[in-house]
Amino acid sequence: MGSLADIRPSASLDVLPYGRLGHEIAPDTAASNIRRLLKPDTKPHHNLGSFVTTALDIHGEQLLLENYAKNLACRHEYPGIDELHSRCVSILGDLWGVSAAGAPVGSAVSGSSEAIFLGILAMKKRWMAGRTDRDTPREPNIIVGSHAHVAVPNGASACDVQVRSLQVSASSNFVVDPFQLEALIDDGTIGIVLIMGSTYTGHFDPVKDVGVMLDKHEASTGRNIMIHVDAASGGFVAPFLGKNGSCTQWDFSNSRVASINASGHKFGLATASVGWVLWRDRACLPDSMVHSSDYLMGQNESVTLSYSQPAHGVVLQYYHLARLGRLGYERIMEEAFQRAVDLGRLLEKTGLFECVDGVYRGPLESVANKSQQGATAASRSSGLPLVVFRLRPGVQRQFSGLDEQWISHGLMQRGFSVPCCKLPIGGMEVSVLRIVLRAGVSDEVCQRFVAALKSLLAVAEGR
Repeated sequence: MGSLADIRPSASLDVLPYGRLGHEIAPDTAASNIRRLLKPDTKPHHNLGSFVTTALDIHGEQLLLENYAKNLACRHEYPGIDELHSRCVSILGDLWGVSAAGAPVGSAVSGSSEAIFLGILAMKKRWMAGRTDRDTPREPNIIVGSHAHVAVPNGASACDVQVRSLQVSASSNFVVDPFQLEALIDDGTIGIVLIMGSTYTGHFDPVKDVGVMLDKHEASTGRNIMIHVDAASGGFVAPFLGKNGSCTQWDFSNSRVASINASGHKFGLATASVGWVLWRDRACLPDSMVHSSDYLMGQNESVTLSYSQPAHGVVLQYYHLARLGRLGYERIMEEAFQRAVDLGRLLEKTGLFECVDGVYRGPLESVANKSQQGATAASRSSGLPLVVFRLRPGVQRQFSGLDEQWISHGLMQRGFSVPCCKLPIGGMEVSVLRIVLRAGVSDEVCQRFVAALKSLLAVAEGR
């Protein structure tokens, strides 16, 4: 017996629809024409500005294919998926500083944008529950640095919460200043959102120092202000950097941290998209955020905004956690940081570029020289494995029309996406270029990028 897939409409109708549905066409014709439309896409591993995982081994690919049809919402129908989900939450809680006696609660979500919204909503509900009729009416607000991802103000807006933004700059090392944060706190402050891995420069906010400030602030004012940590990228980086100053008490080991989010599809090495949000214990998650339904088999409880969600993200997350273990993640982080250091050195040696004060600062050579320093590139880091660079002052006068935006555009024409964005440096908005040294960006990809950059600079010199 045949199937619908065997039906082959007339070849004259083999055109893809645009704007409205057309006639039915053969599956192979549709697929081949869609591949043609996708040809202009940048190769994923050449998308150097993206934080999202672009590499998956053969076993991961097989697990994805075996589980793509499963819905994470069907907990009773897929008890194996539910078990992997529970294990991921427990492992992440351990990685993020929950004590052996602790009981973190959390869930997989569509990504960090949803997770941030849930973290802010929980802060607002806790703040509202703590208010009395005698309190002066206040508009709820959160405090965050200007380097926060757009998901933070978007989430706050959706929760009807005001955003108080503290400007970060080169003088603050592109992170928030705890003492300037304190000046923004009032009775309407529901919490502070700190960033473990700025999208712009990769820096980690000083969570430990902010926690100390909040302890002193409560002692003097009585205000109990908690922290949500947006660790979209840093949540799978900071636990593997050793115990340097930036990577201690950024997590639940800090009593001020109520919740943490991370993107498993970034440095967690799962494919897009799966995010995670965890609260330090059940007391930090308001009851009104836990919803129960019986649409499917059994009774299901959930805190997420979305109901149906692909289960393969959870499967791939657990696969990498189980396969790599702590030492495996540490090795991958070290390779990424060393690659970033090497690429940064190479860019600076051209004499045309300088790396922005960032996660490695100090002479790049001394960071790379592990035998002299007695430490790895990763263990010395205070952020993500990024290279953020710009043209040296004066270079633009040597080459007509040469600027960071021109370089970004030229690299895109050569098959590499390297975004150009603005950073506050020296009282001005300065253009910079950013490369993310994620796991899929190999030495070979870096060599191809350097060749493309040299080709582009040769064009600039010849103009």
